[in-house]
Amino acid sequence: MWLFTTLGQFSIVRKKDGLNIRSRDRKQLRALLTKLSFPAKILTYPSADYRYRIIVTTEAQEAEVFRTLTQTVNYSNFKETIHQKHPEWLDLHFDVYTAVAIHAKPISPETYFRQVKAQKK
Repeated sequence: MWLFTTLGQFSIVRKKDGLNIRSRDRKQLRALLTKLSFPAKILTYPSADYRYRIIVTTEAQEAEVFRTLTQTVNYSNFKETIHQKHPEWLDLHFDVYTAVAIHAKPISPETYFRQVKAQKK
C-alpha cells in the first residue's frame, strides 16, 4: 500500500517478519518514529527499491502506526498542503490523476492542472 502523508511517502507491505513500513527517505521514517510511542530501529537495505524500513510485529503497533498517520490529517485540502510541503510530488499527482482519468474520463489533466495552478495564485 502506498501512503502519501505530510510526514512522507511510505510503502507498507506484510512480510514474514511483520508489517514493513518502507521509505526511500530515512528522514521520512524518522518523522514517523518521533510520533510513535514504541521504539523501532530503521533498517537499511542498500540494494532495495525502498532502502529504509521499520518492521512492526504486533497488532497494537500496527494500529498505532495507522492511528498516528490519520492523526496527521489536519488540513482541508491535501493537494494544496502536500504541494507546499513536497512540491516535487506535483508530477506524481499529475501521473496518478492521468492514470485515473483514462478510466473515469473527468476533465482533461491539462484543464485540471491549470485550475490547480490558478488556485495557488
